[in-house]
Amino acid sequence: MGAPLRVLAVEPEDLTPSAVSLSQIDGRLEVDVEFTPERALEALKERSFDCVLSAYDLPDSDGVEFLSMLRDVYPDVPVVFYPARGSERLASDALAAGATDYLPRRDEAIHLSKVADRLQKVCQHYRGQREQRAIAQRYETLLEDISETVFVTDDDGAFTYVCPNTSHVFGYTADEVSDLGTVDALFEESLFDQETLENRGEIENIETEITGATGDRRTVLVSVKRVDAEDGTTLYTVRDVTERERRKRELRQYERMINTMQESACIYDEDARFKVVNEYLAEFYDTARDDLVGKKSNLVPKINAQYDGDAFGELFTGERTELSGEVAGEFPTAGYQVLDYRLTPLTVDGEVEGVVGVTREVTEQREYEQQLEETNALLSALFEALPVGVLAEDESRRVLAANERFFELFDMPGGPDDVIGVDCERLAEEARDIFVDEAEFLEGIDERIDARDPVDSEELVLEDERTFARSYRPLELPDSDGHLWMYRDVTEQKEREQTLRRERDRLDEFASVVSHDLRNPLHVARGQLELASEDCDSEHHETVVEALDRMSTLIDDLLMLAREGEQVSEREPIDLATLVESCWQNVETNSATMQVAIDRTVSADRNRLRQLFENLFRNAVEHGSTEPDTDTHWGGLVRGSTDTDAQAGQDVPRQGVTITVGELADGFYVADDGPGIPPEDRDRVFEVGYSTIDTGTGFGLSIVERVADAHGWDVHVTESEAGGARFEFTGVDWV
Repeated sequence: MGAPLRVLAVEPEDLTPSAVSLSQIDGRLEVDVEFTPERALEALKERSFDCVLSAYDLPDSDGVEFLSMLRDVYPDVPVVFYPARGSERLASDALAAGATDYLPRRDEAIHLSKVADRLQKVCQHYRGQREQRAIAQRYETLLEDISETVFVTDDDGAFTYVCPNTSHVFGYTADEVSDLGTVDALFEESLFDQETLENRGEIENIETEITGATGDRRTVLVSVKRVDAEDGTTLYTVRDVTERERRKRELRQYERMINTMQESACIYDEDARFKVVNEYLAEFYDTARDDLVGKKSNLVPKINAQYDGDAFGELFTGERTELSGEVAGEFPTAGYQVLDYRLTPLTVDGEVEGVVGVTREVTEQREYEQQLEETNALLSALFEALPVGVLAEDESRRVLAANERFFELFDMPGGPDDVIGVDCERLAEEARDIFVDEAEFLEGIDERIDARDPVDSEELVLEDERTFARSYRPLELPDSDGHLWMYRDVTEQKEREQTLRRERDRLDEFASVVSHDLRNPLHVARGQLELASEDCDSEHHETVVEALDRMSTLIDDLLMLAREGEQVSEREPIDLATLVESCWQNVETNSATMQVAIDRTVSADRNRLRQLFENLFRNAVEHGSTEPDTDTHWGGLVRGSTDTDAQAGQDVPRQGVTITVGELADGFYVADDGPGIPPEDRDRVFEVGYSTIDTGTGFGLSIVERVADAHGWDVHVTESEAGGARFEFTGVDWV
C-alpha cells in the first residue's frame, strides 16, 4: 500500500461532520485541520499536502475569499470546496474562483465514503501531475548540461517541443527558437527528403553549416527520426561539431604540411623503426609510406656512430634532449648523401612515446660550398697575383678589400688586412702627396663616385716621375653600391711608347727619303736609258732595265712596310672569292693557275687584304713557275674546286704553278703545288729581306705577316697536299 494522501482541511471548530471523520472512513486519507485561513497558509508553507478541503463559513472570511488568496500563492494545489450549506450559485462561484471540485457536506456515512473517494481521485491526479513535472524538470535539467540539443516538430515542421539547451548549439534560447515557427527557419538548407525519412524511419549524421545568433558559422550533425509522440511526429537531435571539424581540418592541414615539406620527417620507436613517415622520406627511399613503416632506419646507426654509447636510446631515457648535426654515407636507392639531422623526444603526458626525426639533404649545398671555397681561394690567389693595385670600397667609402700590389704601388705600411673597414677618404688624403697634381688625384675620385661611369686608364703623374693609370668601375653589392679602383704603373709602357714614337718618326723620315730622294734618280736613269736605247742597241740595256725594275720594287715594298700601321682602322664585309679573282688579275702570273674553293665573307680592311693576297700570289708564281719568264702571261682561273690535278689536266695546260684558295674551320688558306718550303726555312720566310731567289726582294711575306697581325689573325706555313707551300690564316672573323 502506498503512502497516505495528505489533506489539509480548513473549517470552523464546531462544524459537523468534521473533515477528520473522512480519515476514519478511508484509511488512505490523512487529514490535518486548520480553523483559520491564516493558519492554513502557514501549514502549506511548513508541510506538503496533496489537496485542500475548504468550508465556506470561515472566521473573518469565507471560503471563496480564501480560495482566491490560496490561488495567488499556490496556483497548482487542488482545492475541493466542501460547504455546510450548498447551492448552485455557491458552487458556480467556487468553481469560478479556481476550485477543483465542489462537494456539499452531509452527515451520512455513505456520503462521507463518496467524498473520500472523490478526494482520493483528486489527490492521486495531482500527485501524478506533480511527479510528471518533477520528472520533466529532471530531464530538462539533464538536457541543459549535454552537448546535443533536441526538438520535436509536427508533420508541417512546426516546433512542438524545444530543448532548453538550444543556445549551446544555435546561440538562441528555446523561446527564440520556438518563435521562429518552423524548422526550415532554423537551417539554411533542406536537410533530407521527406519520402526517404518515411521509408527509412531515421536518417543519421547529416552534416550542415548554420549561422549562430552572433553571426558565427558553425558545423552541426543532425539526426532525424520519425516518432509517435503526443506532442509531435519528428525528432531532431543536433550536435555542434564545429570544434571537432576545426581540429580535423587542422590535423589535415598539419598532415598536408608535413607531407609537402622538402625535408624528411618521421617518428621512430625505441628500436629505431619507423612509426610515422612523411612523403618526402618515402621518396628518399623510393618507396611508399606504408611500406616504410615498421622498417629499421639506416640513418640512426650512422648517427649513433658519432657518439659514445647509445645516444639514440638516451633520448628515450631522458639523458639527452636532442641529437643534431650532419652525417654522410650511402643510403639505399639514394646513394651517397650528406644529411643535416635533428632528433628530439616525442613526449605525451610526461611519457616519451617516440623520437621525432627531421633530416635535410645538404649534399649539393656542401658540394657547392666546397666549390665556392675553392673558387674563393682561386680568386684570392688571382687577386693577390694581379699586376694591378686593386682597392674596393662600399657605399660609405669603407675599405672592403685591397691587394698587396696596391700597397707596393703607394708604398704604404701594413697589408691588406690592416685597412679593412678604414675610411677611403683618409687613405686618399694620406696618399695625395706622391702626385704632381694632388687636386687632380682627389677631385677625380669624387667625380667618378658621383657619376658612377666606368673610366679606363686615367693617367696620373707622380713626383718621382712615375705614371699611374687609374681605372674605375661602379660595384653593385648585394645590399648596396660600391666602388672599385685599379692602379697600374705604366711608366715603362709610356717609355716604350715614346721610344716607338721616335722610331716611327725616324721610319717616316726614312720613307720620305726613299719616296723622294731615291725615286727621282730612278726616273732619271730610266729616261737616260730610253735615250741611249734610241742611239744604239746593246744587249746590256735589258740587264739595266731589270736592275731598275728590281730597285723600283724594293722601294715600293719598303714604303709599304714603313707606312702601314700595326692595326687596321676600318673594316668592311668582303666577299673573298671576288677579291681573290680581282687580286689574281693584278699579278703577272705567267701560265700559273688559280683555283678558288671558298665562298665566305670576311670582315677586313680591303686594301690591306689585297696586299696580302697579291704578295702571296706573286710569291707562289715567282718561286713555283717552271717556264722562263721572258714573256708576260696571265694565268687561268678556276672557281669552286680543289682538285688541282683534274683542273690542271682538263681546261688549262699545266705549264706553271697551280694556286688554291680554300676554307678552314676558322679561316682560310693559300696553297700551291710548287717546290714548297723546306721545314728548316719555314720559321724564316717572314723575316724582312729573306728570299730564296735572286730576283726576290725579301719583303713580300713580311708584308703578308704584317697584314695578318694587323687583323688579329694567326699565319702558319706548312706543306700542301701537292707538296708545295701552304699558308694558313686562322682566327678570322666571318660575317
